[in-house]
Amino acid sequence: MNNFLKKTISFILVMIISAGIFISGDNFGVKGAEPIEIGYSISTESLYQGDTVEVKFFFKNFEEVNVDCTAFQLDVYVDPAIFSVGTMKCNLDGTDAMMYTTKLNESENKVKTIYFNTRSSLPKDSSDISTMTLTLKKDFAEITDVQLNITLAMALDADNNRFDVTYSSPVVKCLPLSEKPAEPTVTPPVSPSAAASTAPFVTSSAAPSVTDKPPETIPPTDVVPSATPVATESVNLPTATTDSYDAPVGTANSGSAPAVTEDSADTPSETVKKEFTVTYLDSNGRVIKSETVEEGNAATNSKVPYRPGYDFLGWTVSSGTLKNITCDVTAVAVYEISDVLYTINVTGGTVNGNNTSVKVKYDDCVIVKVDESVIPENKYFVGWKKTGSDKVVSYNKIYSFLVTGSDDVVAVYGDTVSDVLPQTVLFERSVNTEAVIFTCESFIPAGCSYSGSGIIVTKDENIGKSVDLFILNAEGTTSYRANNNSINSQFSVINHNLAEVFYARSYLIYSDANGDKVTVYSDINIYNPEIF
Repeated sequence: MNNFLKKTISFILVMIISAGIFISGDNFGVKGAEPIEIGYSISTESLYQGDTVEVKFFFKNFEEVNVDCTAFQLDVYVDPAIFSVGTMKCNLDGTDAMMYTTKLNESENKVKTIYFNTRSSLPKDSSDISTMTLTLKKDFAEITDVQLNITLAMALDADNNRFDVTYSSPVVKCLPLSEKPAEPTVTPPVSPSAAASTAPFVTSSAAPSVTDKPPETIPPTDVVPSATPVATESVNLPTATTDSYDAPVGTANSGSAPAVTEDSADTPSETVKKEFTVTYLDSNGRVIKSETVEEGNAATNSKVPYRPGYDFLGWTVSSGTLKNITCDVTAVAVYEISDVLYTINVTGGTVNGNNTSVKVKYDDCVIVKVDESVIPENKYFVGWKKTGSDKVVSYNKIYSFLVTGSDDVVAVYGDTVSDVLPQTVLFERSVNTEAVIFTCESFIPAGCSYSGSGIIVTKDENIGKSVDLFILNAEGTTSYRANNNSINSQFSVINHNLAEVFYARSYLIYSDANGDKVTVYSDINIYNPEIF
């Protein structure tokens, strides 16, 4: 079995498992190999409702074990009724890796860490695996030990041999909120002279005690949302509209004090109600809108933030409820994956096994593989094209991507096989009544390393139509950088303003074989409301 085929089998196995497809059969560890040991650390051993804990996983003995690991996966089950998942980070060395990521698979309630590399093995000095933060959502009636169950720990070499992995699952002690000790009261120092001058008016010299109250989750529809999902990265672009509000009672529009007339001199002035700011954030923590609300009134925002492939559940609120505003409030949109299915058709190959067409959900992972038997005579496989672009998006015979809509994936053939350079391709994913979406994908061949990618936008026609002016950090443009650090990352921008012309272009920054940084760009895409 040649080396490429061996690595291909490893890749397919890891990607199918990450996509949630069940694989039957016996799995045997490599005979004579010492087991790989996985340990963990937690930032605190006990929590009250609203507290946050950081959990780290690491290799105990990877450097001592004789393992050439080209694929690794660690799955940790997190009960969504008990914890919400915050930040996640893959700490494995992703240099030249085809995939290294730590993300929440919401349908399985598992935080998955996946590493796959066809070019080299995981470095022998590897230690840290992944880190995640969890917030306790539930208030327990009594002290309860909650286990974060590791449901899968797998390591493979290039020959598809599976190594034994030993581990123990973290345990977090959850305490009743009723037993949480109150914050100590603080008595400020008082000088003798100050005490004497204020004595007749002082009933107590102690400052009131302060007890932290955990945030309350109250959507306006009274639906309790689940944890914010982590999936294909996208950015909602700010809208061009500006909210305006009536001047509060008792305040003149010019900002000057209201005039006092003879008729009104003896009339008691109206009480000016307090005003508070309600800030709405999307699932990425970016501001959607802000509004000013008088104390005691309900927030009036009725705009449901659009997120492709997901259904809106409600808002998680930092304090109180949106129905009765009594302080400044931050509301974060909460979603769940939609049941809508998208069709992936493949010409010249197969998808997810021996299929030429599959129906899948948004953010599902699909694996497309070239069918060698249908390559025309005297032709060579060049790469794959996909709906939304006439450019080759991947030059690999096995191409994997996360679903962002229905796609036709077509194999491209040529007379010769030539060397390829890193590139980025921008797709116009969809235009509907809610938004226009552009998604980019990057390709980096062996010998080069990923440094960053993203999408640039502008409304300036002179810039948008010029390949020389429409570049990263140019005046009149706005750049959105992907947070994902994977070389095969996908990144989207969502524009809700459908009344104006909108230009977009993706960029990719990579280091070449000499270590020099290079930036390349996609073709320029345009949204024109008169056309669409």
